[in-house]
Amino acid sequence: MSAVRPKSASSKPMFAVRERCISCGSDRSVELSWGHFGDQPLRGFIESDPWGENPMPAIEHDKWALHECLDCGQKQHRYILSSEWNEIRFSKWMSEDAIRQFEAQHGMGMTSAVDHVQHVLRLKGLGVRRVLDFGCGFGHFLEMCRLFGLDAVGVDRSNARRSGANVSIFVDLEEVPGEFDAITMFEVLEHLDDPLRMLAALRSRLKPGGIMIVEVPDTSGVKGFASREDYYKIHPLDHNNAFTPETLVGIMRRAGFTPIAKKPAFVATSLERVAKDIAKAALKQRSSQRYFQML
Repeated sequence: MSAVRPKSASSKPMFAVRERCISCGSDRSVELSWGHFGDQPLRGFIESDPWGENPMPAIEHDKWALHECLDCGQKQHRYILSSEWNEIRFSKWMSEDAIRQFEAQHGMGMTSAVDHVQHVLRLKGLGVRRVLDFGCGFGHFLEMCRLFGLDAVGVDRSNARRSGANVSIFVDLEEVPGEFDAITMFEVLEHLDDPLRMLAALRSRLKPGGIMIVEVPDTSGVKGFASREDYYKIHPLDHNNAFTPETLVGIMRRAGFTPIAKKPAFVATSLERVAKDIAKAALKQRSSQRYFQML
């Protein structure tokens, strides 16, 4: 990656330029859409989100560009915040209050809890005992794992999330001791600067035959900001990478994993939900939430 340096004062953000595909390494891509952060409708979407410190004054003249690899179909933003400015994003822009407001607005409550229980039941059925939740947020999945008797630890780079959690969370992977039977990444892969490198690091911490659960937003058909839903899927400050079910499998295969079947696990909050889970399993729908096993 090369860097785009600020034109004037040091208070202007610096963006890194990604010239190769984050999945297959190709330098052949097509630009799907581009613009400046201050252009509508993106400006309005960003400003309507909860923030600690609104980033718009700093970034409104900077460019974003969504590219698609011509060789493997992986989509990614060409310009991403530098490491230094990512720290500013986490320390100033994404405060704990702002994160909690965002999660409350998007109903990240009971539905997530039910999903967490289902994952735990599947992991226990696979004989998993020790779990690493990478990008664990406020640690809710860790708490659920521990309630079911699993040894679970978490990593999250956000100080706001770590300080607001009810469990102890590591700041990076290097601090975490030992190996794991399973690693989970719930809506994390899309945020990473270099996801393939991180997947390799995580793979090295799995025991032979270890399991990885990966969930990402499905950006099938999304090429720009036609709607607020598109914005949440390819947010250019937050989602560096844009996956489809096919490109998710592609990058996981390159990282040394193969997809495996996700067995049904029923949490009887309602008969309607049970029926939907059975239908999904029967239809084997395309999904951007997949289970993988280390080769």
